[in-house]
Amino acid sequence: MKKIRVIIVSAVVFCMSLPCFSALAFASENSMGFGLTGKADSAEESEVTFDSTKTISGTADEGTGITIRVYTKNSAGKYRERYSYDFNVGLSGLFSQTVALNIGENVICVDAEKNGDLAEEKLTVKRKADDIKDELERGIYLP
Repeated sequence: MKKIRVIIVSAVVFCMSLPCFSALAFASENSMGFGLTGKADSAEESEVTFDSTKTISGTADEGTGITIRVYTKNSAGKYRERYSYDFNVGLSGLFSQTVALNIGENVICVDAEKNGDLAEEKLTVKRKADDIKDELERGIYLP
């Protein structure tokens, strides 16, 4: 019984520490320690979601100014800024901001600035309409 309890506690501790490891594994850092966590490995890759928001998180040195801008493509194919978020990174060196997404392609630009040094990360999130989700949920699919 004691061995089972030790195994369960060890498994719980391991599972709770996984987000810390993944945050470190996905953070690409530069001179400001700036990097996003949990983004696609390649700039050409995009995330697809039905959610109306996305949480952008990362690391940077304390006092780094972060600006997050969300752009969407209009009917003419040109990008237009929809949302903008500005804040400074605190003592922990971690930041997190939930941003709004429009239906369609959303290009999210995250800019970091400290002492004249600049860095930028981009990611693309394609938000699908809820009616597509409803249709997929109602469908019957056979192997």
